[in-house]
Amino acid sequence: MNNYGVKGMSFWENLFDLIKSFSFSQRIPEIIIEPLISEAFSSEQLKEVERLNEKASILYYQGRYSEAEELFQQVLELTKTTLGEEQPLVATTLNNLAGLSDVQGSSQKAKSFYQQAMTIALKTLGENHPQTQTIIKNYNQIISESESEPTSLN
Repeated sequence: MNNYGVKGMSFWENLFDLIKSFSFSQRIPEIIIEPLISEAFSSEQLKEVERLNEKASILYYQGRYSEAEELFQQVLELTKTTLGEEQPLVATTLNNLAGLSDVQGSSQKAKSFYQQAMTIALKTLGENHPQTQTIIKNYNQIISESESEPTSLN
């Protein structure tokens, strides 16, 4: 048995089993989530992720896309390094990068980010989770937009 109560399961597997057990109408008590996040991230790492995300979002809304992209990439790397590749926060960051790529006119890059985000969200959160549904909606929208664009004969 490990430190997290279930034989053979990692801390994150236990956490995500707990989260998946709550229905959409239930709010996961902060008292459960806060210590779990704190255990994965040091307080400094968590503050850095929050700071970078906030700054990237502000830059995005200011139209300073290349600066926002750089910060979202930093969040992605820090999150992957700390939590691992297949985590909901990684999916969220990939979704943000996809949206950013889309507004910059890089629909192929956006599609790739959305596909990565969907794969992670489906695996870690399930098909019916609101975050997964948002990513799927965003991906379908970019697919729909690219299909309606006229093709060039050049």
